[in-house]
Amino acid sequence: NIYMSAFYPELKEAESYYNAQLAKKYNEIQKLQLGGNGTEKKLIARELSDMNVCVRDMKKDLRNNPEDERIMNAIINMYQLKIELIDMIIERANQSTISIL
Repeated sequence: NIYMSAFYPELKEAESYYNAQLAKKYNEIQKLQLGGNGTEKKLIARELSDMNVCVRDMKKDLRNNPEDERIMNAIINMYQLKIELIDMIIERANQSTISIL
């Protein structure tokens, strides 16, 4: 990660921002009352973990192709996608708990 910090300061800055946002959203997910005896939370965690693996792989690609800004943009897009996914999960969970009375 030192490599990324030195050569891609804008990526480091974006990652710091998105990681702070994701930490807040992870806390929100942990507080959700999801059904299925924790099955949904496990599936969510697996999906987010898979996205983390994709980011790790893209960072390897970026080290091998340091001139390719498309890879850096793809990493940032993956962070944005993770936040959108978590927001969607939180919104759906909140909708399902709203009472009509």
